[in-house]
Amino acid sequence: MPGFDYPRKGLKRVFNALLYAASPLRTWPKDTIDMFRDPETGEAPKWKEVRSAVRDRHDVIAPFMETGAGLELMRTESDILLGVLERLMAQGVTALPIHDAILVAEGCEGQAREAMEASFLEHTGNRAKVTVSHSSVYDF
Repeated sequence: MPGFDYPRKGLKRVFNALLYAASPLRTWPKDTIDMFRDPETGEAPKWKEVRSAVRDRHDVIAPFMETGAGLELMRTESDILLGVLERLMAQGVTALPIHDAILVAEGCEGQAREAMEASFLEHTGNRAKVTVSHSSVYDF
């Protein structure tokens, strides 16, 4: 996170704890504080500082944090991805899901983008910014 020297693994754990918690977290999630300790001094930032930094960085979804929305959001993400795959399958396009992305053959990028945008809009009522990345293919 810009402006903070926090470990990525620790931030991911804090983010998930905030997303899945059903009420405000008053202290560090289990087995998390050690990820933030300075190796030389053993000191860790205050929980409120890290909690605020994560909520501020993700201000658009902060209202969902500490409300127990995590499972519902996970389900929505799955529904979006399944909608993308179903749309592409109906068009005869093979797509492989990779977490929050899909892999399609070169030349199918436009169809993939349209399927992602349509499914996201259908399931959330919002427009998504879809990016297309081209990766290199290496042969043996």
